[in-house]
Amino acid sequence: MDAGTITMLGFVFATILTLSEIIKRLIDSFVGKKDKKDEVVYDKDMKTMVTNTNNKVNTLYEQHSRVDSEGTPLWYVPRGLSNTQKDIVKLQYDMIEKMATITRLLDRIELRMGQNN
Repeated sequence: MDAGTITMLGFVFATILTLSEIIKRLIDSFVGKKDKKDEVVYDKDMKTMVTNTNNKVNTLYEQHSRVDSEGTPLWYVPRGLSNTQKDIVKLQYDMIEKMATITRLLDRIELRMGQNN
């Protein structure tokens, strides 16, 4: 997943949490007594929650959009992974060369055995 997708998922998650809190408070306000003082506190709480959610989404976006000098996202890829992958490819190449040498030797052996029969 790219940084934009992760950020969007974070935003959706934060929105769901905020909406669930709003619904909870709405249910509480209909079931319980309404009080002007509670409504003022509720409005302040909601504004704080929305601001906090916005700040968290922005922080998530900033973290996920950071990249290293090669453009690889820092959030997802360990720094040594690229070098490890290069080492693995080199080892595989060496194995292929050795297998080709062994195959040529076996072909020669088979050819000589066929000539002796």
